[in-house]
Amino acid sequence: MLLVRQKNKSFPFTFSNYLLALHPDPGIAITDLCSDAWVWTSRKWCGDGEWRIQNDPPNDCAGIYETKWLAPWDNTPPDQDWDTFRVDPGWEYGFASTWDGTDIVDRRWQGEGEWVRVHDYETMIVYWQCSESGACY
Repeated sequence: MLLVRQKNKSFPFTFSNYLLALHPDPGIAITDLCSDAWVWTSRKWCGDGEWRIQNDPPNDCAGIYETKWLAPWDNTPPDQDWDTFRVDPGWEYGFASTWDGTDIVDRRWQGEGEWVRVHDYETMIVYWQCSESGACY
């Protein structure tokens, strides 16, 4: 399947059926699909919230402490549970979820990043990232 990177801050298609086709076993994948920038992920989410504004991973409870930088077009290992990714300070990310549809988190001109929770049986795809200068990847 041909995938086109989206630099115009739009989402390319109806994503839920596409995500399920791309990841038939949803809930274990965070994918840096259409972006040319790296995405920081973590295997552990602590607490009940959906978002956490902080630079360090939200894994301040007992358990697995593992992070991974996803290169462009990379994804988390399919046999592992990854719970969150960070929208870096100074950046805006556009992403899609098999649960909640598309979303945008804007941390441009902010000093801290924002971690986005990924639930069990949810798949998340980062489509684009834009910097404070307006350059999109």
